[in-house]
Amino acid sequence: MTIHIVTGPPAAGKSTYIRAHAKPGDIRIDLDHIANALAGTDVDNHEHAAHILTVAKAARQAAIDAAMKQDCAVWLIHTKPTPKQLDDYEAQGAVIHEIDPGKDVVMKRCKAERPKGSLIAAAKWYDNKPKGKKSTHERGYGHAHQQQRRKLLAQLKDGTPCPECGKPMFKTATKNFDNAALEADHGPGSALKYAQDKQATKATRLLHRTCNRSGGAWDRPRKSDPSREDAGQGFVWA
Repeated sequence: MTIHIVTGPPAAGKSTYIRAHAKPGDIRIDLDHIANALAGTDVDNHEHAAHILTVAKAARQAAIDAAMKQDCAVWLIHTKPTPKQLDDYEAQGAVIHEIDPGKDVVMKRCKAERPKGSLIAAAKWYDNKPKGKKSTHERGYGHAHQQQRRKLLAQLKDGTPCPECGKPMFKTATKNFDNAALEADHGPGSALKYAQDKQATKATRLLHRTCNRSGGAWDRPRKSDPSREDAGQGFVWA
């Protein structure tokens, strides 16, 4: 499965983005749509009573929990995830899509199309937006990278030893020793090539998330060490 987290300020076009990119049968989780279904209001309504929002948020969380167990693509709108929430999403192998047409465009849309609260929320979104943070695409982890990861996952046999630590790797995140989704890695010795062209360099293997982020794991071959308890269980790079 692939999890798509769609973020961005109010009136940025998050729902429109999902309609354009999600396929029939993909799961789509949108708090506004859930709230409107509960209240019997128009699908384009963006103003909800407190009691409706309370129930809608509970329903959304239940939908997220159930969706994570399905073998399909999931699209989730989350306007402003916290850094911890982003880390949790990425631990599940999620792709983050930030939809931001620019502050001027968003504020004009809010004034013309949304309730007053949306204008305030949009202003806060921009006030708290991290400066200079690159998107997953800019960092080389966008759609093409996630497609390659899915191919590697499809080829993986559960229990295959991690090339870095030798512990078994599983497609289901909770079965891995670090309880995180496997990450696609560009292989040892590829740091310079990847730095020169992030978009063209394809990942060649899977690693545990902890191993992939341990620092330098992707840029140095590991040699066999008979003294290690897991010696003989990992893949030895020639």
